[in-house]
Amino acid sequence: ILAIFPLLYGVPQSEKIFHLTFFVVMVSVLVQSTTLPLVAKWLGVLVPPSKGEALPQAGSDIIEVIVEPGSRADGKMVVNLGLPSTALLVLLRRGEASYVPRGSTIVKAEDQITIATRKQDGEDLTKIFTS
Repeated sequence: ILAIFPLLYGVPQSEKIFHLTFFVVMVSVLVQSTTLPLVAKWLGVLVPPSKGEALPQAGSDIIEVIVEPGSRADGKMVVNLGLPSTALLVLLRRGEASYVPRGSTIVKAEDQITIATRKQDGEDLTKIFTS
């Protein structure tokens, strides 16, 4: 950005200044980006990538349910559904729109809901939305 000022004010040979500045910045970025991991390793501050567990191995599951008309969930706010504390409503699809449901979100028939939960709670959760 600073290299643009000579161009704006008509400084003689401002184009050369711009090109030189651009070149120096690009070389600096390339040198820093290629040496940063090596320096971090040398200093002992390199953080290894985490190995996250897949959901099925962790005893968790992701389920999708479609809210049936007249079910216990139909017309209720999420906070009033009596969900287990281990359940997290991740996504609510209503028609073409998708939402991240909150406690005040009202669940309606035909909503498609994605839930992250423990495997053992899956059947009970499904009953809330389908019966």
